[in-house]
Amino acid sequence: MQSQNTMTMQHVQCTIPRCTANGAKRNCALCRALLFLCLAPCALIVASAADRLEYGTYNTTSHYYTYTFEYPSVDARGDSLTLSALMCFPRLEQPSANGGADGGECFNNIVIACHATITSNKECPSAFPDGEGGIGDVRLMMSYAAAPTGLLARPLDDPACRNIVVMPDYEGYGITKQRPHPYLNAELTARQTVDAVRHGLELFQSGAFTAPDDYTWATATSATHGLRNNWGTLAIGVSQGGAVAMAVQRYVEEYALDEQLRFRGAVCADGPYDPLATLRFYNTGQSYHEKDIVTLPVATAMIIKGMIDTDPLMAEHRLEDYFSPDFIRTGIFQWIDCKSDPNREMTVSDITHALYNLCRHGSDSLTAEQCRKMFPDYGYSLLHGYHAYADLNRILTPEAYDYFSDSASLASPPLHNGVMEDLHAALVRNNITDAWQPAHPLALFHSTHDTVVPIDNFLSADSAFSDHCTLYTDTTSTSDHIVACREFFITLGTAPDVKFIRLLCGYNNPDPVQDIHADSIATGDNCYYDLTGRRLPEKPHTGIYVHQGRVTIAR
Repeated sequence: MQSQNTMTMQHVQCTIPRCTANGAKRNCALCRALLFLCLAPCALIVASAADRLEYGTYNTTSHYYTYTFEYPSVDARGDSLTLSALMCFPRLEQPSANGGADGGECFNNIVIACHATITSNKECPSAFPDGEGGIGDVRLMMSYAAAPTGLLARPLDDPACRNIVVMPDYEGYGITKQRPHPYLNAELTARQTVDAVRHGLELFQSGAFTAPDDYTWATATSATHGLRNNWGTLAIGVSQGGAVAMAVQRYVEEYALDEQLRFRGAVCADGPYDPLATLRFYNTGQSYHEKDIVTLPVATAMIIKGMIDTDPLMAEHRLEDYFSPDFIRTGIFQWIDCKSDPNREMTVSDITHALYNLCRHGSDSLTAEQCRKMFPDYGYSLLHGYHAYADLNRILTPEAYDYFSDSASLASPPLHNGVMEDLHAALVRNNITDAWQPAHPLALFHSTHDTVVPIDNFLSADSAFSDHCTLYTDTTSTSDHIVACREFFITLGTAPDVKFIRLLCGYNNPDPVQDIHADSIATGDNCYYDLTGRRLPEKPHTGIYVHQGRVTIAR
């Protein structure tokens, strides 16, 4: 009889992939919140090559291992394709032999972590074990595998930690960095993500991920694979990752994988679930958004480029059909495509900075005046960095602007083919909120003042799902996109991501943590808190803490 903890991956041929670990020391986080503030050095234990997969890296502060692996999937045409992903899991010091019934440590859940929009390969998940990754959502979602100890310790069964985390690179990154990225191609990316999870877990349960000589989790937990008796799987992500997480839930349910995965639901933050609603927002005026202003032009470029690159309806169309000659001459599409060259790849911030420089200095093909007409609002601030806000009327062709400004033509899917109609149909087809009713709970976080991925996406989901599934929502943020995505992970009190994970897992913390808001951490309060809002018994010697309203780093 099969153990209740055992997951059988019946449809995956398990071939041992290449591991991309290396032996260099590198920086890693003191804790998940610290990653948005600074990097702190700590030792990473690295072992030599093993018979199967090389042991990756070990985070000695948060007590989890990281590996990269490759897995089989398909591309938009259905052809076989090998992709890459990252896996993290905690070190279990006292592993349970019976799924946690004896009070020992277990892997609490399986977390499908879906990363946000990137434009450089150095930002993809598989780049993180070798130290090339940044400090954004990838690092923070890696912390779901952490086994916090000491003053930061949490109950062993807290579903927001001690998880197995699987985070795919997505097609176009990692080992497929030479290929176009199918941006917002919902079903394809969901399929590829689920393939990563199923294949990675089969490798994991087969013992393919080796550990250092003094610690062999597979032997200690072989009877149960280390999973807690009530384990489940959930998907989570912000921005593009929020849309991927929702698409993963749809794919898992539509292909009847939810029972096999014990799927609990998805946690989605500020995601472009409805690409058409996102584009339509840009030429509307709001109290917090000027009509025709695009605050992150690279996102608009990637939405349409993603449809052209991978949607069958768009196979005969070109960038020139939708974007103005001047916008193409900025070089933005070359910057997006140079992700495969480590000497030329550019992050989203790099691209924004480059557009800012064009507005100041021009280029060989554009004068500074031409650029300033396309990007009428550009500048720099110490708090937010560089910005270059585009005029939608000048970055799109007149035909594209007119078509996507006409509410009547967008009210229903097009009835015939055409240059604009095909893009319209492709965007509608990748609306995750359409023609689907979730069978599992869904948690949505969205800022009401997001000008990159507008609240319209949340409203589409809320309207479509609220009468048909358990829907947890949080729309308290009024920050713009990047800050709102940070707030999802880091806020005084229990962060929204942690709250939602616990809700989906039905977690009843025996020692509830009261939310600590900024107004309650007054200068007269001499207590110490961590960034989840937990009051600490004393001043920490290492790590990050809040004292008298100030965030402090102790090294």
